[in-house]
Amino acid sequence: MRFFFIFLFSLFVFKTLEAKNHPLHIALVNIEYNSQTKNFDLLFKIFIDDFEKIIYQKYGINLNSGKSNQHLQYDFFCTKYIKEHFSMAFNQSKASNDVIFKEKDYNVEAIWLKFSLKAPASIKKVTIKLTVMTDLFDDQTNLVVFKYNDFEEAFKLDNLLKSNSFEIN
Repeated sequence: MRFFFIFLFSLFVFKTLEAKNHPLHIALVNIEYNSQTKNFDLLFKIFIDDFEKIIYQKYGINLNSGKSNQHLQYDFFCTKYIKEHFSMAFNQSKASNDVIFKEKDYNVEAIWLKFSLKAPASIKKVTIKLTVMTDLFDDQTNLVVFKYNDFEEAFKLDNLLKSNSFEIN
């Protein structure tokens, strides 16, 4: 039920706010286990104007999303940023940010970045660290939805709470 409300809230935020002038700083990350590939599929949804701004501030790169002069290393810089701001640890192991870029999609309001991350054979505990866009906005909120088989967890991370750990039962 909590997942449903977070999903509806994020859908509302991304559909009703204009990308050029939005008062909320929010990103959504969906992490879902894929039993066929034995990987986690990661989907990041971020306001595109904010994302382009942070990429420019950090790396001096204009992404120009969806334009004819889109940066040739677009995928590289998206991956670099995500690797710097996302990691997962399983069963007390060292955190991994070894995400593999899969694809991107964008519109006037948001960019969707899809990655995969190798999953261990068994999972009892998960720690997720997520600081996407917190280096740009003090009031950034990151909503995370995690699914592993029948287990589901949803939570909020921000500048004060940068990671969350939970047991899989």
